[in-house]
Amino acid sequence: MLHSFFSSRFYSFTIVGTVAFAVAAVLMMGFLHGKVQRTFLEAMRTRHLQGMSTLSLIGRDTVDKHLSLIRQEMRDIAATHGKRLRDADHEQRGRLLSGLVLHAADVETFFFQDTPCSCLKYGVTVPSRIAAPALEAAWSGHFSLMGPYFDDAGKFRLCILEPCFSDGRVIGILGVQLDGAIVSRWIERLSFQGVAGFTYIFDKNGLPVAASSEGGQQRIRAFREAAETDAQGQGMEIMSVIRAAILHKDVGPGGYVLEEGSVHLSYQVLAQAPWIFFVGFEEPVLGKLVSRTAEKALQGVILYFVLLVGAILLIVGLTLFDALRNRRLSLLLKEQNATISRQAENLLASEKMFRYTLTQCSTEVIDYDVTSRMLTFYSGKQKDVFRVPEGEDWGPLLLRDKDISPEALAEIRALVHDVRSGAARESCDFRLRDKASGKEQWHRLSLSGVGGEEGGAPRRLIGIIEDISEAKEAEYDLLTRLYNRKTTEEMIRHQLAVQPSRQPYAFLLLDVDRFKSVNDTFGHPIGDKVLEETAELLRATFREEDVLGRLGGDEFCVFLSGEHLEKDRLEGALASLHRRAHDILKGPVGESPDVSFSCGAVLCCARHSFEELYLLADEALYRVKEGGRDNFEIVIWDCPEG
Repeated sequence: MLHSFFSSRFYSFTIVGTVAFAVAAVLMMGFLHGKVQRTFLEAMRTRHLQGMSTLSLIGRDTVDKHLSLIRQEMRDIAATHGKRLRDADHEQRGRLLSGLVLHAADVETFFFQDTPCSCLKYGVTVPSRIAAPALEAAWSGHFSLMGPYFDDAGKFRLCILEPCFSDGRVIGILGVQLDGAIVSRWIERLSFQGVAGFTYIFDKNGLPVAASSEGGQQRIRAFREAAETDAQGQGMEIMSVIRAAILHKDVGPGGYVLEEGSVHLSYQVLAQAPWIFFVGFEEPVLGKLVSRTAEKALQGVILYFVLLVGAILLIVGLTLFDALRNRRLSLLLKEQNATISRQAENLLASEKMFRYTLTQCSTEVIDYDVTSRMLTFYSGKQKDVFRVPEGEDWGPLLLRDKDISPEALAEIRALVHDVRSGAARESCDFRLRDKASGKEQWHRLSLSGVGGEEGGAPRRLIGIIEDISEAKEAEYDLLTRLYNRKTTEEMIRHQLAVQPSRQPYAFLLLDVDRFKSVNDTFGHPIGDKVLEETAELLRATFREEDVLGRLGGDEFCVFLSGEHLEKDRLEGALASLHRRAHDILKGPVGESPDVSFSCGAVLCCARHSFEELYLLADEALYRVKEGGRDNFEIVIWDCPEG
């Protein structure tokens, strides 16, 4: 009986212990299951936030890059054609605008003239409520955007405005109108691999500008129309949530949660436009996943109290099930992590490629901190740091092994000053002489200002110094060191394009008289010497800023301009040139040639083409040769006599 009592107590304690163990196992399993599940969900949320942050940076940089490229092209066009657009009549302006080409496809160009109130333009219709603030900013001298907006034809449009300057003031506004959907096309390849991802660009008024998905693009029109009458923009899910956050100024940097547990957002503010780039995903999907996991974890709890084996098997089954689910979640996280890692590797590879390229070429990089006046100089693998003295004279620091002229130092100093003050100038060319070899080389310094307040002075100057000797050598005639024919024509055409209205200029064609007989009588070395001395005589007669070129053989060309260029001054220069020509290679009679020139010149005040000037000067040169050579003739064209 005692044995029976202890046996019954033993089994009772066993049963109770087993049940207690089963209950404890269930509770422990539930606790561990919930903790592991929360850990994985938190890891998933963290990975998503990291992925969103990376994508938002990529998207922002993509849109900024395209806008910056279009803006640079417009800035170049405004600098080159701004005064011509202002001075042209309506028909001429239309032809000029039609001929302008940008890299962006399907664009329309237009031009605002005179004052902000007149708004004269060519071929574009823009709603005044949208145009007014953008035009006001552009007339103040700032790059500006119109829209995006829907035009009268119902098309989604975006206008970009660039002010045209002359003598420091705005003389007009150059604009291009693009298909508003082009911004969506810039980012349409961005994808969010994970939970209910989306990508949008909004302006600071809470209106959508672009979306990476086709469905998002189709919803932009309906949302913008609804937002015109609904200040809160409610009723359109994600887009409304984003707009409400912008309007209430609730959006902060990095990952952000709206209405706790509903939407995760990451955003970046664009540098080139007043837009905000959003990437995000919906939280309810994660909430449903938690609920399903919790429900499955609780299944079979009653069986633990009925049957120990069933309880153990259920625990094992739930554990295996949870392990499999967690494995799937882990694989998903691993896939997303691999995507982010590949993107990071690509960025690292780009940085390594840049550094390798820097070590393999002759380009040198500089970084100047304006506040501390510290100048960092990268040349290949070498890095030097200098403190720039007062006056910001960089030349002696950067070019220690070169002989640099005062003119080159002045060019560098002027460029630094211009970039710091916000001028359009970004580079300068100068010559240096290597101290060891004595070889003369051409270099170009290119600078760009970064940092600082909008419209204010930059805090840093970033730039490169590159050897452009080969490019410069290709511009010159090897014998005379004057510009060759190709470069001469290009420079004269450029001078004609930027020539101020009614400012006089002259085009000269010169031939060495009887040059063939010089070669035949004295030999080609003497003929080459005549050409070299002729070039020196031209350099001594005319100014450094005048265009001096050898067109071929014994034919030379000169282009000069200036407010004080008159017929009397031109006659004096040509007369002096002809007198001094006879002294070239002067020696005993019969041992050296008697050199003389024939010259045809055109003096103009109105703008003409290079071909017209060449033809008229050539005709004048022909008349001089027919009249006995060793003389010159000046043709006055579209200028008052005298």
